[in-house]
Amino acid sequence: MSYTINNFIASDTRIQDGDKKLSICLSANGFSFSVVSLSGKLLAVGDVGCDMPKSVAAMMMQLREIFGKLSINLPSFAETEVIEPVAKFTWIPEHLYKKGSEKQCLQLVCTLGPKDEVNVEYSEQMQAYCVFVTESVMIPALKILAPKIKHRCQHSVLAESSHVAEKSKNKPMIAANFRSGSVDLAVFTEQRLQMTNTYAYTSTADAVFQILSVIRNLQLRKDLAELTLSGEVDKERYQQIRPYFAKVSLNTGRPVAIDDEALRRVYIYKYALTIN
Repeated sequence: MSYTINNFIASDTRIQDGDKKLSICLSANGFSFSVVSLSGKLLAVGDVGCDMPKSVAAMMMQLREIFGKLSINLPSFAETEVIEPVAKFTWIPEHLYKKGSEKQCLQLVCTLGPKDEVNVEYSEQMQAYCVFVTESVMIPALKILAPKIKHRCQHSVLAESSHVAEKSKNKPMIAANFRSGSVDLAVFTEQRLQMTNTYAYTSTADAVFQILSVIRNLQLRKDLAELTLSGEVDKERYQQIRPYFAKVSLNTGRPVAIDDEALRRVYIYKYALTIN
């Protein structure tokens, strides 16, 4: 087992863990995270690369070592969540949801394997259930280490992006979260969610084509649409994307206070999914 703490910046502000929220977002080769006080102050961000052992026991040992090194006590936070990027998911409106029918509903939109494990997350904001297939061995390990942890997927996080939805009153808003080989999209118009989905891409140009196709298929005003970016975005990608849209911005998650000078220099949009 091996791991690398690629980045870890923490504020000197001292706040009890019981007044903090820890959000962890998984990736193909590790995870990123943020710590935000319940009063809305950003306290820490980090990015860890690690092996993905096949057994839950080995994953637990590795996570204990990583969080011990970071002086993060998982069970002590007021709120803890893990966000898992998934490929197989669907939304079910609350009035149509029936417990036990999750796999049947998922099979209408994707192919399920016999060993696929289904998770359900209720969104009070959306008044709907997000049903998705979970695959990461890190999930059961985290649930043992932090029994009260909330398990989410990227689609529910994007769907509940009220800071993006609020800007869609007079123009379409498209939130695009870039990951390695995939881009997650959430589209809002008139402060209402229109869709969420994930698209594979092989290049930035390919991702732009996918986003433009969504705009066309939803019959949105391209000349008004704003694209807000998060995740794996750098200056080159931003410059490649910019000419194709009326406005391109960086999605830094919900508004938070940043008092620490080192945290002000962080590219917060890389951690936007965890600052929700």
